[in-house]
Amino acid sequence: MAFLVSTYESSRSTYRSITESLFPTISSGVTQLMSSFFITYFTLAEPYFRTRSFIKKLMNTLDLE
Repeated sequence: MAFLVSTYESSRSTYRSITESLFPTISSGVTQLMSSFFITYFTLAEPYFRTRSFIKKLMNTLDLE
């Protein structure tokens, strides 16, 4: 019984050390990915869509049928 308990404790500590070493890496990677996506979106895509909708509105306004 003591052998099982010690095996359980060692596997749990191993699991904890692995998760503690991996989790910051994964979470910082996800954070970096999200921030780079938002930076790219707001610098490139968002002005493009705003300009495109403005041009569409302008064309609809000028299109006097």
